[in-house]
Amino acid sequence: MALPHSWLGGAANPAASAPAATSNLFYVGEAKRLARRGRLIEMIGLVQERLEHGAVGDARAFLEVVGIHAVRDGCVSVLEQRRLPYLVEFCRALSEMGISSPSDYLGRYGLQLVIDECGRLLQENRVEECIRCLERLAKCGFVVKNLVKPTLCMEACARMHNTALALRYACLLPDILHSCNMIMQKFRDQGDLQSVFQVFQALESTGVLPDMYSYCILIDACGRCGDTEKATAIFEGLLKAGTVLNVYVCNSMMNAHAGNIQHVLRLYRQMQGSGIAADVTTYNIVFKACRLSKNPVLALRLYEELKAKEIKLNVLSYGTLIQIFGEAKMLDRVFQMKRDMDSTGIVPNVVTWTSLVGACSKGALVEKTLQVYQDMVQAGCTPNAFTYNFLLSACVDGGQSDKAHKLFREWKTSGRILAGIEVQDESVIFSEWVRPDSVAYNTMMRACDKLPKQAEAVMQEMVSSGLRPDKRSWCILINSYGCNGDKQGAVQAFQRMGKSGIIADVVAYTAIIKVRFKSKISFVLHVFCHRS
Repeated sequence: MALPHSWLGGAANPAASAPAATSNLFYVGEAKRLARRGRLIEMIGLVQERLEHGAVGDARAFLEVVGIHAVRDGCVSVLEQRRLPYLVEFCRALSEMGISSPSDYLGRYGLQLVIDECGRLLQENRVEECIRCLERLAKCGFVVKNLVKPTLCMEACARMHNTALALRYACLLPDILHSCNMIMQKFRDQGDLQSVFQVFQALESTGVLPDMYSYCILIDACGRCGDTEKATAIFEGLLKAGTVLNVYVCNSMMNAHAGNIQHVLRLYRQMQGSGIAADVTTYNIVFKACRLSKNPVLALRLYEELKAKEIKLNVLSYGTLIQIFGEAKMLDRVFQMKRDMDSTGIVPNVVTWTSLVGACSKGALVEKTLQVYQDMVQAGCTPNAFTYNFLLSACVDGGQSDKAHKLFREWKTSGRILAGIEVQDESVIFSEWVRPDSVAYNTMMRACDKLPKQAEAVMQEMVSSGLRPDKRSWCILINSYGCNGDKQGAVQAFQRMGKSGIIADVVAYTAIIKVRFKSKISFVLHVFCHRS
């Protein structure tokens, strides 16, 4: 073995250095043995001891003689035992000895194991432990964003509603503004408005100015949490400060007020007056506001204006318009939207197709609903539970309960509804098993109509499938008893609903009052007829 002069202790006389070299050979062997056994901290202790005695002049040179492969084997052994904190401590010790790149001693496989371990800690919700390790590794020269996907760590912090941890992680990333914006977005998605503001304030305290995207997230978070007053205050604050707004901030503000069509239109006109060019998102928000306010006339007028200006819309635009006209039972307009969509080359997605099926279902047009569903499947679009529920509802409302039962049996047994449609790539289109949900069972309870015992059986089947009857389920059952003239059964169903932990609302009380009222009317008519 060739021994570098730098780790011999610096002896000038080769003859005098011979005993030192022999001694160091022993320690090299001992260090290699410790490394391969994963006893890395003990190995570092041995190196430090040799440095203190002057027997070794340079730690890196000593480790090179030990062999980088031996050290890497030790690192891999430690990581395979899921001892990430131990490895972090080893890297810290290397840094303290002046080795600037401890990651060199991990190798590609070892580095991948570190990444895997960090991911495992996040999956096990050991978020603080993960971030603590990342903080220490960052001090050792590791690039943190390469160890953990930032969005995963931020999402984990948001699920815990822990802004302190999220901000500690943000400090490890190169762009604090971008990191804080991402964190705000994750807390917004959790509906945690307070934490969004805490992160925003922490960003300001660093001296970094928030950008327009920061304000977009703030306003959007307020809208999602129903605090439109705060959204308005932020927006007006920007206006008073003379901030040049962009279309994204305006869109966020409009979306926050989507439930108020007049406010949305006022903001829309304000945008136009300010010279801010609307984009397709702007129009989609206006269409959304029209849907929420059930205003198909306004939606049609805006659509015609955009069409005249040859402004291109997207699949979301047409999907929303189909929903608007479908809910208004304006089927001619629904299919006009589909034709216009086809003419522009936009391919309908599952939401669009389901909205089309739903529009026909709301009109109780059984054959038309099934025809659109067939077109959907043959176009290669995979239906979902919403689609199937519309099929069942169309049959029940269209007076074809037997067909509804047939489709429902097919759904339960095969996880999808073919309805007799011939499909070439059935395994591709129906690749996932879809379970009937509570909406499906409620629809089938409605199909029982004046047969409360059958409705009871459907409800029991619902419970057996792991679903819990909701208020809608109980109201349907109460109505079923009422339609059958069984006042006692209706009252008992109402009482059972309360015992199940569901608090009766105005719909439930209305259902039971209707039953009792009908029974009194029947009694009066009975007496009147006999007296006559």
